[in-house]
Amino acid sequence: MGSAENFKAATKYYRELLMCGFLYIVVIILESIFCGVTLAEFMRVGIGLVLVTLKCVILLVGMGFVAYLQGLFLPPEPGLTRLKSAARRLDLLQQRYLDGEVFAYGCIGLAVLMCATFYFVQKSLIANLHPFAWDNEFIAIDKFLHLGYMPNDFIVAITEKLHLGGLLDIAYFSWFAMMYAIVGYNLFWDSDRKRRLRFMWVFFLSWVLLGSLLGTVFSAAGPIFYHDFFPNLPDPYKDFVAYIEAHGAADFSIAYHSRFLLLAWTTNGQMVNPNAVAAFPSMHLAIAWLAVLYARSFGRGPFIIALVFTVLIYMATILFGFHYAIDGYVSIILVSLMWWGFGKYLDRQYPDDAPPLRRV
Repeated sequence: MGSAENFKAATKYYRELLMCGFLYIVVIILESIFCGVTLAEFMRVGIGLVLVTLKCVILLVGMGFVAYLQGLFLPPEPGLTRLKSAARRLDLLQQRYLDGEVFAYGCIGLAVLMCATFYFVQKSLIANLHPFAWDNEFIAIDKFLHLGYMPNDFIVAITEKLHLGGLLDIAYFSWFAMMYAIVGYNLFWDSDRKRRLRFMWVFFLSWVLLGSLLGTVFSAAGPIFYHDFFPNLPDPYKDFVAYIEAHGAADFSIAYHSRFLLLAWTTNGQMVNPNAVAAFPSMHLAIAWLAVLYARSFGRGPFIIALVFTVLIYMATILFGFHYAIDGYVSIILVSLMWWGFGKYLDRQYPDDAPPLRRV
């Protein structure tokens, strides 16, 4: 299953990323100790996050299923039935793929992804490291950028007129499937050395720099949770929350009910939770926009699909009240800068005529 040389080359290829990933975990462990997290609680959630990462491996199963279906439509080999011929072709293809470079690089890259998932442990600690403090500043920035209006007023008007509530609900929670599909493709199929490393650097640093660092420094709860964490202040989203209460259960039920789960995880007294409230910046927008930048290299079709999906995600973050508009703007700008910067850096390491990785 893969040559030792391939795995050695893959480890060297991801060496800097692996070092950053392990350092990231060490920092999170130190933060957890500082906050008083018990070992049992840390291990329970940490192991769960590692298992979540393995969802990317589902792509391998899908690839095998597609290859088998293709074999069914090819003329059977002499002396074999169509089913046995397709199974034989799949077995031979599998052997070549597992010995190829892409598989070895994907296995090592999966370790980088596992490191990034520890963001969800660190996210739970934000309320203890830096209790929500920037909501009022972000509200003021949103009003300034939108000429004195609340961004959610525009989004509510558009979604009401076009009846987009249900579509945005599905898109927002399809984001997880999109993320695993894109990352799985990058790990286990993309043969372009520069492109796959560029994507993984920006993906990893998005969680570390945007999600963990900026999320902690500029901690904020978000519009829908403003009254929960600032009960003694006038709620600028009172009317918006009333709209959510009146229409959410019918128009976007998944988001409507998930906000209660997020709030419960944040206020249940446990230090570490599967997920917690944290508005700034928007990781949904960060990863969706990264998918747009990544899709550009595959042609106009994938680019347009990714762009439309990102627009829907942006609208959903505002409609559901999970984020301020500035959360998404900052994510898009910083991800674009990282994508551009790593593109320039990797151009020197991998010229355009660099040979692709061998799949089979």
